[in-house]
Amino acid sequence: MKKIIAAAMLVASFALVSASAKTKVTEEVKVKIIDHQNSASGGSLPDWVKATREGSKRKIAKALDVDYKDNHLFIIIDEGPNLAFLKTWARQVNGASQISQEFERVVAEVVQAESEGKSDTEVATMNEAAKIYSASMHNLVLNGLAKESEYWVLQRTLAPEYSSWKKMEKALKTAKKKSKGGEVDTKDFYTDQYVYYIVYLMDNDTYDRQMEAALSDVGDNSTESTLLKQSLTSKLQDALVPSGAVVEPASDDE
Repeated sequence: MKKIIAAAMLVASFALVSASAKTKVTEEVKVKIIDHQNSASGGSLPDWVKATREGSKRKIAKALDVDYKDNHLFIIIDEGPNLAFLKTWARQVNGASQISQEFERVVAEVVQAESEGKSDTEVATMNEAAKIYSASMHNLVLNGLAKESEYWVLQRTLAPEYSSWKKMEKALKTAKKKSKGGEVDTKDFYTDQYVYYIVYLMDNDTYDRQMEAALSDVGDNSTESTLLKQSLTSKLQDALVPSGAVVEPASDDE
């Protein structure tokens, strides 16, 4: 499952656990890191990875020593059970293509939101403009993307029927005891998944110039097309802020 986070946006097909770095965790988080790229050498998790998982765009930029106001940071993420496969994906993935695909999806999302409450005529006009925007995003080739960093983690997700790690561990211990040495399927208790992060960097001037060109194909000749363009521009710039976080609690208390 792939998703893209940008320092000015989060384009994702699914959400992480919602929380900010400063949000008080009131419920036990059901995802935790059990291994990562630097573990074998005794290293710690990079700050930019922590910031990504917290959903803090400013911390991501700060950790990578990137000027947040002058640059766009895109973080493409994929996950799966096979680390070797993800490493191969990381070598072959086309960052510009992935981002363009997500931009195309955002067009459809904005059109759907803006169409609510509109008349059939207004919706028809908006859909015509949307077709052009969608094609522009599909054909968009973002020049100037530079790979900044990459990293993998292995995270464990608690099965939904358990409200805490302690309860799961107790149930797993009981299951192993009942099996009398037999094999117990841990997927009934938790799931392990590798997550691979790749960071791309682009300066704002380059990004803005290319996006302006991509959005200029539709003339502002109707109220609907003008509103759609304004909403789409805003969505691409701001609405995709990292809104999800995976925050590991300090303790495992119930």
